[in-house]
Amino acid sequence: MGKALGEGTEEMAEELVTDLTKNLGELAGKLGYFSQTDYGAWDNMGERYGMSFLGGSLGGALFGGIDAWNNRNNT
Repeated sequence: MGKALGEGTEEMAEELVTDLTKNLGELAGKLGYFSQTDYGAWDNMGERYGMSFLGGSLGGALFGGIDAWNNRNNT
């Protein structure tokens, strides 16, 4: 469960960093440094963050389970 929550949170953090970077690009565009002023930084935010968390948590649980299975002690 810990691996699932950790991976889900990590994927959401990556999505947040991407949105913040897009937001900086939008700011630079509004200041005249770029011709584009809208990168869609916060479009469909709930769907993207939810899917990032879901995908990360499923992957974290799957690979965490595989690691636990491979590293089990057979006594």
